Amino acid sequence: MNNRIKATSNTKKCLLYLLSLKLFGDTNKTLVVEVVSAQRSEKGSYSNINPASFIQRDLIMSPDDSVIISQLRAINQVRTNDIVSTFSLMPTDQITTSILLDMLKTNRCHWENAKTAALTDGKVRTATLKWTAQNNKTQILHFTFQGDTSAHILPLMPLWYVDTKTAECGELITGLPNPVALMVSKAPTLKAEEATLVCAQLENLAPTLDIPKPFFSYQTRQENDTPKIHLHLFSQTVPLIPNMRSSANKIQENIPFARLTFQYKNRTINALESIGESFSYLDKTNEVRVTIKRDLQKEDAAKQTLHDLQFVSTMEHPDSKSFFFTPQRHTLNYVPKVSLLRDSFLLEEHLSNFFLTTLPALQAEGWEIEIDKNYQYNIVHPEAIEEWYGEIDETTGIDWFSLSLGIKINGKRINLLPLLVQLLKKVSTTQDLNKLLSLPDDTTLSVRLEDKRLLPIAISRIRNILSILVELLDYTALDSTGRLQLNHLQAAQLIELEASIGATQLRWLGGDKLLALGRKLQYFQGIKTVKLPSNFHATLRPYQQQGVNWLQFLREYQLAGILADDMGLGKTVQTLGHIAIEKQQGRLTKPCLIIAPTSLMGNWRAEAQRFVTNLSVLVLQGLQRKEQFEQISTHDLILTTYPLLARDKEFLLKHEYHLLILDEAQNIKNPSAKSTLVAHQIKANHRLCLTGTPLENHLGEIWSLFHFLMPGLLGTRKHFHQRFRKPIEKEGNLLRHQALSRRIKPFMLRRTKELVIAELPEKNEIVRMVEMEGAQLDLYETIRLAMHDKVRKEIAEKGMARSQLIILDALLKLRQVCCDPRLVSLSAAKKVKQSAKLNLLMDLVPEMIEEGRKILIFSQFTSMLALIEEAFQQAEIPYVILTGQTQKRTEIIARFQDGDIPVFLISLKAGGTGLNLTAADTVIHYDPWWNPAVEEQATDRAHRIGQEKTVFVYKFITAGTVEEKIQALQERKKQLADALFAGTGQGAVQLSLTDLDALFEPLVS
Repeated sequence: MNNRIKATSNTKKCLLYLLSLKLFGDTNKTLVVEVVSAQRSEKGSYSNINPASFIQRDLIMSPDDSVIISQLRAINQVRTNDIVSTFSLMPTDQITTSILLDMLKTNRCHWENAKTAALTDGKVRTATLKWTAQNNKTQILHFTFQGDTSAHILPLMPLWYVDTKTAECGELITGLPNPVALMVSKAPTLKAEEATLVCAQLENLAPTLDIPKPFFSYQTRQENDTPKIHLHLFSQTVPLIPNMRSSANKIQENIPFARLTFQYKNRTINALESIGESFSYLDKTNEVRVTIKRDLQKEDAAKQTLHDLQFVSTMEHPDSKSFFFTPQRHTLNYVPKVSLLRDSFLLEEHLSNFFLTTLPALQAEGWEIEIDKNYQYNIVHPEAIEEWYGEIDETTGIDWFSLSLGIKINGKRINLLPLLVQLLKKVSTTQDLNKLLSLPDDTTLSVRLEDKRLLPIAISRIRNILSILVELLDYTALDSTGRLQLNHLQAAQLIELEASIGATQLRWLGGDKLLALGRKLQYFQGIKTVKLPSNFHATLRPYQQQGVNWLQFLREYQLAGILADDMGLGKTVQTLGHIAIEKQQGRLTKPCLIIAPTSLMGNWRAEAQRFVTNLSVLVLQGLQRKEQFEQISTHDLILTTYPLLARDKEFLLKHEYHLLILDEAQNIKNPSAKSTLVAHQIKANHRLCLTGTPLENHLGEIWSLFHFLMPGLLGTRKHFHQRFRKPIEKEGNLLRHQALSRRIKPFMLRRTKELVIAELPEKNEIVRMVEMEGAQLDLYETIRLAMHDKVRKEIAEKGMARSQLIILDALLKLRQVCCDPRLVSLSAAKKVKQSAKLNLLMDLVPEMIEEGRKILIFSQFTSMLALIEEAFQQAEIPYVILTGQTQKRTEIIARFQDGDIPVFLISLKAGGTGLNLTAADTVIHYDPWWNPAVEEQATDRAHRIGQEKTVFVYKFITAGTVEEKIQALQERKKQLADALFAGTGQGAVQLSLTDLDALFEPLVS
C-alpha cells in the first residue's frame, strides 16, 4: 500500500484514525474519530496503541497528518494547548467530508479499532427506502443498499457508508434532500398513523422519488371539515452562536414567536406543515381510517393575513442564519418581522396598534388568540394604572434633589424615567423631537416596561417630563436607581409637571419644601412689595420698586439672578435699595463686594454716599489699596475693579461676603478669563449680576453669567447646542425658545428686549462605566479572592500599619486587571486577551476622529500605552506618544499641536504637567489616578487658557471594581489616594478592615 511506514526494529510511532459511531440519546448517532499513536511491526500489525498527545518525540507526523489534526481541532474548537484526541465529525461542518477523505488517503484509517483493515475510498452507492414492521405493531423507516448486512450509515450530509466486509467507505445517494436523509437515518419506530404522516411529508419533499407505503389494513372513509383558526404568541430563548461542544459559550436571546394552527375535528395542523391536501386518522372504534379534506382556502386566507401583519416563518426571517441548527430553527413557527426594529420608536408604535386594534379585530372574525404571560411584546391596558406618583429626595445635596416619576400597577411601583429616556433616545433629530413634543394631547405613546410589556400613555400626561429631560439633561443623567438629578432651582418645573398630569391624580411623596419653592417660583410675579428704609434717600419708580422686590425675593429663597434692565433704567439705585434693606434688617453682618469696570468706581461711591448715607464704603483702587486690605472686614460696601481681581486675589479670597455683585457683568462673558475665574472663587451668601447687555453676540455670553450665579442650571454645552442654541439661533424654533425663557424667567429681570440665554460649560466631564465579562471578569475575581485572603493574613500577623506594601500590591493588581489583564505579572493573566476598557477605547476613538476631534489619552501605566499603541497600529490610527523614554519631546508635541495627528498618548510622569496642548478638545483618562489634583493637572494640558473649544473629559471606570469603590472612599478619607497610590503619606490614613472589605468586595453580588 502507498505511503506505508517502513517497519524496522526501532520503528517510530505513527498516527492511526479510528472511526466509530457514538449514540447520544435514543437515536442521535454522531461520527467520531479517535486519533491514536501506535508502533507498527514488520508484519503490519500495531502495538503500543495509545491516545495521541501530538508532542511525542518518537511520533511520525506527516504534513497530511498535521493538516488533518489542525482541521479536527478547528471544527471542534479545541485550543492548541488542550490535550484532546477524540473529535466529532458533525454533519453541519462543510469541511467534514474533506477531512474524512484525507484520513482515507493516509491508509491508516480503521473502523472502530486498529485490528480491522484500513479503510479505502469506495464507490458511490445508491440507497433505497424501506419500511420494516416491528414486533409491537410499529414500523421503522430505514435505508437499504447492496452489502448493507455488514455496513454502517454515517450521519453526514450527504450520507456516507462504511462496509466492514470490503473495508470501503463512500458516499450514499438517497434521492432525498441531505437534511431529510440525515433525519431518516436517525428515524425512530413509528405508529401506523405516524408512519402515514411521514410518508406524506416525504412525498412532498421528494415528489419524483418512489416512497414506499407503510403496512396497515383498515377500511377508509373521506370527510370534509372547516377548521378553527388559533394564533399563539409566545417567547422562547434560543442560542444564536453555534457551539455544540460547550454549552457555556452559547449566546442566547429571547425571541418572540407566533404559532398559527388550524384546529380540525381530530387534529391540529400547524400552518407551516406540509402534509398535502388531506390527513388521516384511525377511528379505532369502527376500525376505519378516516381521511379529512382540509379547507385550504380558509387556511390560505389566514396565512395571508398573518403575512400582511409582517410575520414570516423562522426559515424566511432575515435573522434565520443567526439561529444555530436547533429545534427552534426547524420548529414550524412564525417570527414578527418588526422584531428586526429592536428598540426603535416604530416598534412600539406598531405593537401598540397591533394589540389595541388588530387582535380585537381578528377575534371578532372568529380567531382564537392565546398570549403567554412571558410574551415580550405584550401590552398593559391603561385602566390597569392605579395611580401616578412623584417621589422627591432632597437629601441628594445642598443644591440638588432627585426625582422619580412613575405609576402603580397591581400594587407595584414602576419608575418611568429610565423608560422615557429610552424613548427619547430613539428620536434621532431635533425636528423629530419637536414633532414628538408638539403631538396632540390625545396622541398615545407606547413606553416599554422592564418586563418588555408596552404601556400606552397619552402624550399630555408625560409631555412636561419629556421637556424637562430634553431641556436639562444629557441622556445619561439618571443615577443608578433611575432617579433624575435636578438642581433645586428647577423646582418650578415640578409644578408644571403636576399640572400636566393632574393634581388630583399625581401623589407626591416627600419634597414638601421643594414643592413650596416650586410654587413660589412658578408664580413669582406675585412677589410681595418690600418697604425701603427711611434713610434711603431716593424715590423709586414703580418698575424700580418691582426690581427691589425681586432682589429681595431672590435673597429670601437663597437664589441668584441677573438684573438686566437696559442702560439708564437705574440698576445701581435698585441695587443700593436692596443693600439698604439688608443693612436695616441686620443681615449685612459681612461686607458687600461690588466688582465693576474702573470707570464706574467713582459713580458707585457717589451713588452710595448719596442714597444710603449710613453705609461705610471702601474703594480698593490705585497703589494705596494694598494698605487698605486689612480694612475690608470693617466696611459695609467694598468696591473693586475687574482688572484688579487677579492681582488682589490673595486678599479678596481671605474674606467671605454677604453679597457679591458684578456690575457690567458682561465683563465675565469669557469663562476662561482670569477675572472670571477669581470671581467664581469668591465666597458669598448671595450673588447678583447687573448688565444692560446680557447678550451681545451669541447665547454663550449669557451662559457665562449664569455659570457664575448658579453653576449647573443650564446643563452641558453639547446638550445645549443640540437642543437649544442650534434650534434657536439657526432654525428659529419657537418651542425651544419658549422652554429656555421659562427656565430663566425667575432668575432674570429685564425691562427691555426679548430675553435670550447662554451657552453651556466649557468642560464636560463624562464618566464611562465599563462592565467586565468573561475571562477578564474571572481573572479579577480570582485575584480579588486570593489577594484578599493574603492581605487579611498579613494584617493578622503584622498589623495594618506594617501591611501597607502588600495592600498597595493587591490593589495595583486589581487595577491592572481593570485596564488590561496583560499588565498583570502572572502567567495566567498574560493568556487573557480580553479588555473591556480597550474595547471601549477602540469603539470611541475612530468615531471621535471622524468627528474631527483631537484627543489626549492619559495612563499611568506605560505598558498600557504600549498595548494601546499595538491596537492603534492594527487599526491604522495615527498617533504620537510621550513617555519617560521619549526623545525629541518638542518635535512630537509640535506634530500634534500643529499637524494632523489626531491622538496623543501620554504617560502620567512624562506629560501630566508642563505641556500646552490646546489643539486637543478631548481628554481620555484611561485609568484613574485617585489623586484629583493630579488628574486635573493632566486635564489642564488641554483645558487651559488659550483653549477655544469645549473640552470633553472622559473617565473610564470599571463598574463595581476597586476603581469605583475607592472613588467613594475618597469622599470620607481625603488622604486615601496618597496613602495607597501616590507614594506619599503612606501612614497618614489608616484603613480599617471594613474599608478593606469594601475595596475587595466581589464584583458580582
